[in-house]
Amino acid sequence: MLGFACTAGAETGVATTRLLDDLALDCDVTSDAATFAADVTLDPGAPLPGNLCTPGADGMSPCAAITEADPAQVDADDYLFQAAVYRGAEALTSGGGLAHKVYWNVALGVRPGISACTLHSAGTADDGADPDDGVTANPDGDGGQVAAGLVYPQVTWEVPLAACGSEALTFGDPTAPVRADYTDIGAAWPTDFDHRFAPSEAATRSAACTGLPADAVWDTVDTIVQTWDGGAWVPTNVGAFDSSETTTACHFVCAVNTVWTDGGCVPLAAPPSLAAVVPDHGATAGGDLVTLVGTNLAVGATVAFDGVASPGVTRQSASRLVARVPAGAAPGPVVATVTNPDTGAASLAAAYTYGDPLTIRVCEKDATATGSSKSVAIYYSDDDCGGALPATDAEGAVRYAHATNGFTNVSAVGGASPRMSLWTLTTGTRGLELDAVYFPAAGAIRCSKSWNPGAVSNAATTFSAANCGGTLPDSSYVGVLSSLTPYAGAMTFAV
Repeated sequence: MLGFACTAGAETGVATTRLLDDLALDCDVTSDAATFAADVTLDPGAPLPGNLCTPGADGMSPCAAITEADPAQVDADDYLFQAAVYRGAEALTSGGGLAHKVYWNVALGVRPGISACTLHSAGTADDGADPDDGVTANPDGDGGQVAAGLVYPQVTWEVPLAACGSEALTFGDPTAPVRADYTDIGAAWPTDFDHRFAPSEAATRSAACTGLPADAVWDTVDTIVQTWDGGAWVPTNVGAFDSSETTTACHFVCAVNTVWTDGGCVPLAAPPSLAAVVPDHGATAGGDLVTLVGTNLAVGATVAFDGVASPGVTRQSASRLVARVPAGAAPGPVVATVTNPDTGAASLAAAYTYGDPLTIRVCEKDATATGSSKSVAIYYSDDDCGGALPATDAEGAVRYAHATNGFTNVSAVGGASPRMSLWTLTTGTRGLELDAVYFPAAGAIRCSKSWNPGAVSNAATTFSAANCGGTLPDSSYVGVLSSLTPYAGAMTFAV
């Protein structure tokens, strides 16, 4: 037992602070008898009273308070079976007041091999309330230091442990096993002590956070400072699920693509993706049904167009949703978004285009003889057709197709803009009408270059600004009217 107790003074306001080095056992394993070298070192700085190690045949080597100089040569279990520390403030009084006496005792449970060892250590006391006495806390650790050149009293231990016995503190004998000693007046550096204990101060320590569950990460810090409250270290260093950022508590959050469920972080299902909306166009007024094609589309998924929720969504499978398109704010392309209840959202830019019908006229010129060659042009209005088409006819009506030159089954293909379909023609003599859907800005088709369908089979007409006299407002609508078999067949339009 190493017993160490003293006071820095009995006066009011004194705060006795104890400084103590590690206990070093030189058992002549890594050095000879003439040279001091610590084979086993004991850290007496544990804040909790009692045993430091787990008892057993091999309890010392893994003990956190024990350090072996060379584990290949030194086995602490050859010398010790336990170590304990007890420290605190005594209730001793002096002159009717507290004596401010502080003790720091270290007990060693020894094995027979200890007889080969010598114990080395040193300690002193200080009035922690006096900032000018030259003794301060060590800025590099939990110990303390005496200023360089200051002669300061200390107790030095150099005790052979070959036999059991007591060694009293001796004064005036520099060779005594337990002796009063002094720091060196000529020292160029401070005299350091490994550990510091001040009962009047709250003990603190740095503690690594523990208890991190699978699929979780520490939020802000993974180490905190704890304070000894007399019965426990606070706050706890056992982690808790909490998304509030802090540097004083062990908080963790779930990792990316996981969610906190039933006391653990559970991986989320795969996030959704969106590849297409079919059809990808419709009226600005909305109301059309479309199919959204993607992956990982969950039960309960919602759909929005340009941020406006669909009024009705039906899940057909993990890759298909059917949704009713809400009304659009204006003609033009918009983003479509699918949102799963738990696994995030996916968006597709320009996935759907709002647009409204535009009626244009196809006028047949020089229709003087059945079966003769004819020039055909596309115009916007009756006026463009020379006034031959009655202005009172409803838009979209089939107008005045030549009886012999019947264009049937003419419709749009390919999904390009603008989209057009040519209705089946009925008997007439002057012209025919083409119904086009207008996307997304003004000026889809202004006019066509004339061609002679009677002379050229499968002729093509190019729509361009040049052919329209420079009036086509947006070159992105340049296209080709093609695949016309004279008087019967199909007409297609492609951009």
